[in-house]
Amino acid sequence: MHFGSSSIRRFLKVPEPRFFFDRNRLSFRNKQKETDSKYCSRRLNGFLDHSQRANYYSTSTPAAILEDNGNLIKFKVGKLVEWDYLKDEKVAIIRLNDPKRLNALTVEMGEEFQSVIEQISDICNNSIDIHSSEEISRRRNETEIPSKYSQVENGEGINIMQMDIRSVILTGAGKAFSAGGDLNWLLARHKDSPSNNSKIMREFYRRYLTIRDLPVPVISAINGPAVGAGFCVALATDIRIACTQAKMGVTFVNLGLHPGMGATFFLPNVVDKQTANLLLYTGDLISGIEAERMGVVADAIPPEEGVLDRCISIGKKIGTKSPLATRLLVTSLRNQMDSGTTNLESSLRREADAQGLGYNSNELKEGVNAVAEKRKPIF
Repeated sequence: MHFGSSSIRRFLKVPEPRFFFDRNRLSFRNKQKETDSKYCSRRLNGFLDHSQRANYYSTSTPAAILEDNGNLIKFKVGKLVEWDYLKDEKVAIIRLNDPKRLNALTVEMGEEFQSVIEQISDICNNSIDIHSSEEISRRRNETEIPSKYSQVENGEGINIMQMDIRSVILTGAGKAFSAGGDLNWLLARHKDSPSNNSKIMREFYRRYLTIRDLPVPVISAINGPAVGAGFCVALATDIRIACTQAKMGVTFVNLGLHPGMGATFFLPNVVDKQTANLLLYTGDLISGIEAERMGVVADAIPPEEGVLDRCISIGKKIGTKSPLATRLLVTSLRNQMDSGTTNLESSLRREADAQGLGYNSNELKEGVNAVAEKRKPIF
């Protein structure tokens, strides 16, 4: 069967990228913003100019280069999320970056997180054309990329057309993966109405669960505590690798709150129903070793060996496989998970409604105060 790039997009149900490479102007242009005079006036090149630390294309918050040492290129979208690109490994690393608060999930972090996902998705979706049959045939007949695509007009820079992301790693800065929801924000929900809280929570979930929109395999490097909603984001990824000493759990009931962020969908799909029920009902924290035994994570790595290094190794191996076959497999496996009697969307609606009611209870207030005061809650 012959696959052209448009055929691949239709089969994978991948939208046309928001950006396309204008070969006449040697620049990226945003289809959605062609009428935006301010945007068009910038006419962003397909390269990032180091001297100007130029922001590259984005549907929302732009990213700036923090560092480029040849193989590792570091980007920063805002204060709370960073991402790196490892050229040789063909791996992108997304890093939650609020270590002082143990990478607690907030609305602000969620907005930045969604921007990063959109940016990486656009790069991945642009590369579908690169991996089409026509492009593979063309490359076989050429010894190198034509010079007009590899040169930078003004100074040195990064050719974004050559960024080939085959897998993504999600991790946290500092000692934690993510400690879950911000306690002050949870208390603020106590003052709102159930219906409004339900709406707020659905939007909050979706920002972080855009991780499932990436068209390549996503690996969680659980480097430290992954608790509550933070653990659920890890459960939403395709592969989880944890540090042996990392603590993780769906601890919502300890706060007097119904589980959210897809906990009631992902956990029963990751482990058997009895194990999922045990973790959800008790709110217990488990170690990386216990998580591996239960099947919550694929592997538990001692601290001295480095959980991120292990994930990069896995990502590098994925990068050597057929890009098309891998993307088709990502779609197949995620669709399979979402095709049961209870799908993700219906689970999220139920969780949001249940949390909307729970936020108005005195039990939530007692649970959050108990955590802040480092004591056991009295329900």
